[in-house]
Amino acid sequence: MEQRDSNFDLDNYNEKQMEEGESSNSFVNLEVDLSQRYVETIPLTPFVGDCAPYKEYDRIISLNLSTNRFIHFPLLVCQFKNLRRLDISNNQLASLPKDFSSLKCLTQLSLRNNLLECLPFEFQQLKLLEELNISGNLLEQFPFELLQLKQLKILYLGGNLIEYIPAAIAKLKNLKILYVGGNRLIAVPDSIGALSELTSLGLADNRLESIPTSIANLHKLTTLSLHNNKIKVLPPGIARLKNLEQLSLRNNPLVTDFVNEILLEPPTLKELAARIVKIRFSINIYRNLIPLELVNYLNTANQCVNPKCKGVYFESCSELVKFVDFCGKYRVPLLHYLCSSKCSTIEPAYAYTSSSSAESDDDQRPMSSTYAKEKMKKVLLG
Repeated sequence: MEQRDSNFDLDNYNEKQMEEGESSNSFVNLEVDLSQRYVETIPLTPFVGDCAPYKEYDRIISLNLSTNRFIHFPLLVCQFKNLRRLDISNNQLASLPKDFSSLKCLTQLSLRNNLLECLPFEFQQLKLLEELNISGNLLEQFPFELLQLKQLKILYLGGNLIEYIPAAIAKLKNLKILYVGGNRLIAVPDSIGALSELTSLGLADNRLESIPTSIANLHKLTTLSLHNNKIKVLPPGIARLKNLEQLSLRNNPLVTDFVNEILLEPPTLKELAARIVKIRFSINIYRNLIPLELVNYLNTANQCVNPKCKGVYFESCSELVKFVDFCGKYRVPLLHYLCSSKCSTIEPAYAYTSSSSAESDDDQRPMSSTYAKEKMKKVLLG
């Protein structure tokens, strides 16, 4: 027999209506709303007694206890074995009981705006959970119990005290929305790029100075919030996020501070020699002529990002900011690594020689703010 959902209004409930309901709607699922009553404990009258409208706990699939004054989680709720949706946000809960894990049918759970510092170990038994909101609590660490909830699609952890995201976040393959704004993050793990289903990523209001290059793997991403951080540049791969519609970057240092702090350190003699060998000779020629240690070093060469340059670099490189145009919507600074500060698409670094007087003169010229702005004015598409 098909089940139906019914949302009872306790204020208008009377015994006669319930008796009629029992005879005709014996398979009705119940949605209980006890929100905004500002009570400290759950009222027992609706749940206990022969005439109680919610005495059949197995029929309760949705429960709203938000905006009350609960200090302790009501243990009665743990008996609602078929509960699918639970909202107990805007209370004063400092912890959850171990019996909370008995709610194994939960798919949606909101614990927003409480005083939770951690989750019980048993929380990881909620295997069917798809949507979880723990924003506005006192979590100092990312709850590792969440890493076992493989069905999670929506996860809100904003407004806590979390300092890092574990690399194991990659286990949550089904995540579509991840919000960790308003925390104390100083870095984001490279493994974030494994969350291929992500459409929305919120990292705003943290202490981030950079974003991992792996973010370019999030091809389904439509919304990326990075405002109010300490980000100076973005990885070039972000330009490949073709579905990106909303990009929030306000209140970040971005280009200005980055340009002023550029330090160009000359490459070592070892690197200069290795560059020449790598460019001019094939591995078959030098493999048996030099120590294995140097062969391994040569294998770590990075190709210059300038498509017209054949140069390589190892440990020493120049950082260059380019403005990238996102289909006319955004102009954001992206970080590129070049084999030399002289490298450009007009004159690749490989064409320069140490005897060039022009190069020597240019090396002595200080990078004024006007010169730096002109150097970065060019828009590099894609």
